[in-house]
Amino acid sequence: MSPSASETHYSILGVTEEATAEDIKKAYRERALKEHPDKGGDDARFHELAQAYAVLEDEKRRSAYDDELQKAREHDTLVEGGRSSSGAVGPDVRVKTAPTPGSTRSKKKRSGFLWGVETLWHSQNCFESFDR
Repeated sequence: MSPSASETHYSILGVTEEATAEDIKKAYRERALKEHPDKGGDDARFHELAQAYAVLEDEKRRSAYDDELQKAREHDTLVEGGRSSSGAVGPDVRVKTAPTPGSTRSKKKRSGFLWGVETLWHSQNCFESFDR
């Protein structure tokens, strides 16, 4: 799962990126009590919480996640219209326009004019005139 700029495993657990393993464990247990489906919580949200904890509790997986998160943030700042640290979309976002009717060549194809057949017929007739 690639980290998004809006919701990270850290924000799901409600801790900072500098949180210790003990802080992460404590936050997970508190949130698990509130979000558990048997306690009236949402099953999907509890699953996200469990996944976030599984990644952040393991040092190797946490390190890999932090690297991926950093790369995603760098990518977002470099890409035109990417998300800034506040999560707002930049002003250079491309606006989607209505589709165009197509090129003149595509219109000719639709009207029954076949360029390749016309050219072939013309070239055959030209060569016949030279043979005479």
